[in-house]
Formats: sequence, structure tokens, C-alpha cells
Amino acid sequence: MSSAATPGAWSPHAPIREDWLAQDREEVLFAELPIIDAHHHLFGMPGKHYDDADFLHNIKQHNVVAPVFMQCKTNYKSDGEPVFRSIGEIEFARQQRIESLERGSKTDICAAIVGHFDLSLGDAVAPVLEAGIVAGGGLLRGVRNIVAWHDGMRISTRSEEHTSELQSHSDLV
Repeated sequence: MSSAATPGAWSPHAPIREDWLAQDREEVLFAELPIIDAHHHLFGMPGKHYDDADFLHNIKQHNVVAPVFMQCKTNYKSDGEPVFRSIGEIEFARQQRIESLERGSKTDICAAIVGHFDLSLGDAVAPVLEAGIVAGGGLLRGVRNIVAWHDGMRISTRSEEHTSELQSHSDLV
């Protein structure tokens, strides 16, 4: 599997330790039960790689039929207007689905996609949403804005630099 992190690469998540995971195997209950996984991530960046093949390997004993890709700030575009960069993640998720289905997967990887859009833009977010809808090819189902925030970079999950400002608005709570 290609899910091991590059040593020394920063990640908000602990590295995957296959040796630790292999210590205990539980019996699969109701293996035939169809499952919709409402929140999964795929990553395709240097030092942070977990793709459709990795995901399919991890669910192979279960009947996961329709996982939902959840925004995780991966594969953003590196150029163009900053507000449109998150569209790269939607394109990545859709491409992972296409490739998986072409290989004959019984699991509809990224059956739905939840992307990131900076909703603090107000009406100006409309063309970005439209681009996301096109990029998703009918799979975009929702918007995720992470507002958890902490000054410490090692534990921050913020998607936007102004997250702490968003948290201070009493009208948003």
C-alpha cells in the first residue's frame, strides 16, 4: 500500500503504522450489509498519499457501496485565483472515481463529493460554486468549511487564514 507518510513530512495526522494495525484482527460482522461511508478522504500529494486503491484495500472485507469523499485540502490547484484552487480537489476526487470504476470496482468510490468553498465571500462565491459543480460532474453534494482553529500549527485544521475571525462572530453561532 502507498499510504505510508514520508518521514519528517508534516501532517496533522499520525502516520499509518501497518505493524500496529496488524496486531489485532476483529471478525467482520454482517459482511454482506451494504454500507454508505458518509466521510472518507483520499490524498494524492507528495508525503501524503492514500488513493482509491488504498481505500479499496482497507474496506475489502466489507460491502461499502457508496463512500462520500469529504474535503480534506488535498490536490488544490497551485496556480490561478486562490478562491478557485479548491476546485482541484473536486477534480481529483472525481478522477479517482472514474479510474476505480474503469478498473471494475464494485464500490462506487466518491459516489458523492463534499468540497470546500470560502463562504465568507458572500455572493462572490457563486462563480466558484458553479466551477465546483462543473468539476464534480454531478457528484458535488455539499460544502465543508472547517472552523476549528488553534494558534499552534501542529494541531491546526484550519482551511482559511481568517478562521479565528469567523469564530468570533456571534451571529454565526
